[in-house]
Amino acid sequence: AATAETAAHSASAAAGRATEAVLAAKDRVEAELASQQRRMVEIEARRVALLAELAAAKQTSVALETARRDGLAAEA
Repeated sequence: AATAETAAHSASAAAGRATEAVLAAKDRVEAELASQQRRMVEIEARRVALLAELAAAKQTSVALETARRDGLAAEA
């Protein structure tokens, strides 16, 4: 009976250690996921900023082309 009790205690301790290991792994995975999600947000913010810069550059290009055409029309 003592042997069965010792075996049960050992099994319970092993299960406890396995549970702790799984929970630690879960925490690491969740931390990595959170880090990746923050990085995705940073990348998306940079993408939006670049799109805004592109739109501003296009507006400037159109304005310069319009001014050039107006200048040519005024000379004609």
